Amino acid sequence: MDGRLACIAAAACAAFAIGGTAKAAVVLPAFHGSTECVNGGTGVVDAAGPCTNVGASAFFTPAPFATVQATASGPASDFSNGALAFLTYFYTIDGPDNGPVAVDIVANLLATSSNGINLGFAALNDTEGHQLCVQIGASGCNGVASLSGGKLVEMETPGVVYSIGLEVEASENGFFGGSAFASADPFIGIDPILTLDPELYSIRLSDGVANGLPSAAFLPEPAGWAMLLAGFGALGARLRGRRRAGLAAG
Repeated sequence: MDGRLACIAAAACAAFAIGGTAKAAVVLPAFHGSTECVNGGTGVVDAAGPCTNVGASAFFTPAPFATVQATASGPASDFSNGALAFLTYFYTIDGPDNGPVAVDIVANLLATSSNGINLGFAALNDTEGHQLCVQIGASGCNGVASLSGGKLVEMETPGVVYSIGLEVEASENGFFGGSAFASADPFIGIDPILTLDPELYSIRLSDGVANGLPSAAFLPEPAGWAMLLAGFGALGARLRGRRRAGLAAG
């Protein structure tokens, strides 16, 4: 069988025609997520799915679009409520190996605080260690409440496994009370301007993860954002510290 017939049999003619080398399909790791809900009066709930604990709730979902959300609320009291949600999933580029491909990672991130004291935080981290994030109610990140269409552009190789990590936190200062909300959802696509022959490539995600953005109907009304989000810096630091300690122990 000559090269062209072998190419047809392997469904790799696009690579043959432009002189590239087709890569065998890689198997992507499964997605994984977790949540944590803290109520100062009743303790901590760690979950592999959605969690609820009095004034705190959080969830992650891989489809119809990958997203994480966290909410915390409560009256002025001696107790603080907080919630965290995490989702990590993987993707690769299917197509001929003709050098790096420009990949756009676009994210809608939202973090709001009902009183400016509580903390809302939302972030996307990629394999290269780059981050998109918003934070309100404390210093750090870019200090804004929302980021619609924030974008990272990475030069990546077909057939290599890359990861996306989503993290949100909403935490409420019990002394002041209030509410908190944070969310993050991304979209990954081939950059049609920076990539040569972009039609030859496609993004493939971990099984069960959908590559899409939510409709406008899914997002809270702007007037409601301020009433949803609150955060407490000290509680947030404690929550993240507990997770880091758990990861180190594992």
